[in-house]
Amino acid sequence: MVDSTVRVGSWGTASIALTVLTVLGFVIGLNPRTHVFDLTLAFAPPQPILSVVQRMLDDASWAGSGAGSYESLVPIYRSVDDGVSDLSAPTTASAIMVEVGLPMLWFTAIIAIVAIVVLLRGALLRGRDWVYATAAGSYIITMSLLAFTSVGSLSTITSVILATVVGLGFAQSKSRTAP
Repeated sequence: MVDSTVRVGSWGTASIALTVLTVLGFVIGLNPRTHVFDLTLAFAPPQPILSVVQRMLDDASWAGSGAGSYESLVPIYRSVDDGVSDLSAPTTASAIMVEVGLPMLWFTAIIAIVAIVVLLRGALLRGRDWVYATAAGSYIITMSLLAFTSVGSLSTITSVILATVVGLGFAQSKSRTAP
């Protein structure tokens, strides 16, 4: 029987990590608004709610203000001069940081990285049936990047699709021959 697993050595891992860090450095370095806003708002499209959310983030504690409290806090932080009609958060990351704090934002980022590594390892061990685990890892990467650019990942349909794709990816990442 032919071993169809792909081995990525230390040089391959280092090259992937260097590529990711280089792209991340360029994206952050070339964004002209990075020095003005918090990182959770740096890649959000320009909209009037940004100044309100920036004030909320400046006053937020490490523990946040409580889950589901974003909509209640917007009228408190809104000033007379703000032309805010849409009260939704500009990004998912800013909503998470206001509601449950910075440690939970870092915790979710670490969990996403661990899940990507587990799925990548499962895809490499799986052999020719690597598609499901790779798709789940790609979806986690996409949702992690979208958390800093839009608020769409908080919707119900996105959560259902995320749970379905990632669940299928984890279920299919277990190899039949490997322990």
